[in-house]
Amino acid sequence: MTDNRMGGNRMGGTGEGGTGPGGDPTVAPPVTELLDALQRHNGLLPSLAPAVRDALAAVRRAAERSHLVVVGPEGAGKSTLISALADADVTPTSAFLPGTVAPVHVLHGEDAAPGFTVVRASEEPGGPPRTVPTDRAGFDGWLLQEHNPENTRRVLRGEVRLRSDLLSGGLRLVDLPGANGVSPEVTARTAEDLAGSAFTAVLVSFGRVSIAALADVVRELAESPYEVEVAAIVFNEVAPPPSERFADHLTMRRRSVAQYLLPADADGSLGLARAGIHALHLPSFLPAASAAAPAPGTRQEEERWKAFRAEVADRVRRNVASTAASAARYALPLLDTALADRVRSIDRSLDGKVPRSEAAALARELTASARKRLGEVEAASRAADWAEIEPTVLRAAATIRADLDRIRSRITTGLTLPKAEAKSLNDEIEGLLTRAATGLAAEAEAAFERLGAGLRAVTEAAVVEFDARIPLGATGNPEHSDDSVSFKVGSYHYQSSGDEFGELANDGFGGLVIALLPTMWVFFIGQHYLGGGHLGHTLRAIGRTRKEIEKGLTPEAGTGCAPVWLQVRTRMVEQARRETGSLLTGFQRKAVDKLPQKSVRDLTAQRDGIKAARAQLAEWRRRLDGLDGLRGQ
Repeated sequence: MTDNRMGGNRMGGTGEGGTGPGGDPTVAPPVTELLDALQRHNGLLPSLAPAVRDALAAVRRAAERSHLVVVGPEGAGKSTLISALADADVTPTSAFLPGTVAPVHVLHGEDAAPGFTVVRASEEPGGPPRTVPTDRAGFDGWLLQEHNPENTRRVLRGEVRLRSDLLSGGLRLVDLPGANGVSPEVTARTAEDLAGSAFTAVLVSFGRVSIAALADVVRELAESPYEVEVAAIVFNEVAPPPSERFADHLTMRRRSVAQYLLPADADGSLGLARAGIHALHLPSFLPAASAAAPAPGTRQEEERWKAFRAEVADRVRRNVASTAASAARYALPLLDTALADRVRSIDRSLDGKVPRSEAAALARELTASARKRLGEVEAASRAADWAEIEPTVLRAAATIRADLDRIRSRITTGLTLPKAEAKSLNDEIEGLLTRAATGLAAEAEAAFERLGAGLRAVTEAAVVEFDARIPLGATGNPEHSDDSVSFKVGSYHYQSSGDEFGELANDGFGGLVIALLPTMWVFFIGQHYLGGGHLGHTLRAIGRTRKEIEKGLTPEAGTGCAPVWLQVRTRMVEQARRETGSLLTGFQRKAVDKLPQKSVRDLTAQRDGIKAARAQLAEWRRRLDGLDGLRGQ
């Protein structure tokens, strides 16, 4: 085994060994445990302040999403190394004009065969990026400078998904393009993709030829805003190094690193002095090469390749733990402060020290805010919901008009309408109106359910906010304790009062049916057919019914929607507003009255749980301090 040390300073494992992914078991498990603990502890808060929420999200992102970035000069073999690590041909390569216009991300997928997509900038200013599925040939056409010079097609990144044990834990292999020809748009998007994740790099040089150019890449990494950990330096050899001279060969490569690369990492921030140095003939490890006849020295090459993969996997694992620990050091004090504030709020509620004026002001504030937000929820979904039902509405209106015209033309003889004929006529018209209304309501049912869920979410948020600022325990409206609708937020169980709120979607469905059955027609014919009647009255009733249907189902110029449909949605919003106001008014009274025993028990349990959580957080902060040297191991 070849010792890969230089002057007593470890340059990462050995040239043929290295620590495998099953190494020091004290590194990765604490990160998993920490995420579980944070999930439990932030559930003790009804809502999180944006700063706390963002900090906790950063910890999870750092722990669950990592990037292994392959960097080096153009033509050094970056794409070859990525394909070898993925065990599939996944990166674009060209013999004519090497280099890609944007990064290529290789991610874990469900299928063994690679699937290719391209993420490109929106054609509309400020619009979201667009994802374009493609095949292998099309992928090259999007990504290679040869086919997309100056990135005129505005590609932001390429994505390849395939089933891979290496990538199954959230690791992404990234082939970064060379510095030349990369647009500011791609640079900005790449920075956004990499921000906040564990960023581990493998440097690639084509033998010793591109080592000086690689030094420029190292300087760019050192000056970047990222905390980059260099896991390994790979010399992509022209041919497999002879085994009998491999030790001498590796010594020359170490000297090249010391001469050209270490000065570019003068402050040691990239960890180059700890990086493993590997001399490998990368084409030997491509998927196609594995099927070829064994070549001399293949066994030794395979061992070196395994050592390289094991060392990189271990470095990535350690970097993930270190990055997550750094994010947690920032997040834990914020979460601890939020929990301490919650305990003080609970104590104040339990001691009956909430001023009446404060509770009233909070109820007014949240009611006003919820009223506005409820209207915004309806307005935001209106256009899409109407587009979904508009064809059905227009067809129904045309069918009703045609049916009423047919009935009217059929009875235009004589002066009176006999009782039996009037009864038959009533049943016929009521039937066609009921069928049309029920059919329309069924078409609109999904949209009503979505709107009802959106309105309910606003009310729930108002309840959560009230409890976050004035704790009441498992709150509910004391005036509507029966037939209530329950929901959970975090670790708390709230109750929303009354069937009125819980049946918003059903109210919308039934409301549309009622609105589309003209009360004028039902009132008129209900009296008319009892003793027969004047034919003129009947014809006028049919005419007025036709006009009422026409008015209710024809889209208005101002809103672009059918008035009847919009009226039902407006009633749903008003019902939600009344329910929200009723809930918050009940909470206001409860906040200044003597709390019931159940609320006292709930709040006391919450307080005790928070105190225990804070003790655990303190222990975690001590444990994290012990991981300071993680990167240097």
